[in-house]
Amino acid sequence: MVTSTFLNLKWTKEKNKIKKRAKKKQTTRYKETYLQRNIIRNSGQMTNFYFNVRLVDYFKTLHTYFLFSYGNKYFLPYIDLIYRVTSFLTTFYT
Repeated sequence: MVTSTFLNLKWTKEKNKIKKRAKKKQTTRYKETYLQRNIIRNSGQMTNFYFNVRLVDYFKTLHTYFLFSYGNKYFLPYIDLIYRVTSFLTTFYT
């Protein structure tokens, strides 16, 4: 089992790396993905960086499909789905 101090140091290093990249690339799309990655990462404290990036791409597809294709009809079930999937994956991979 990894101690929480080690995980906090690891997260700090990864956040600093992403902030440096964000300063280099000042595009809107990059800023959006940077914020989404931090929201997903901080909500569940998942340790696998590659998995976080893939999860962000997966939720982007869900955003487009549910929210923009059908309007507000699926908004609450969609939020519930995001919560359930994220909580399941964070407990499964941590």
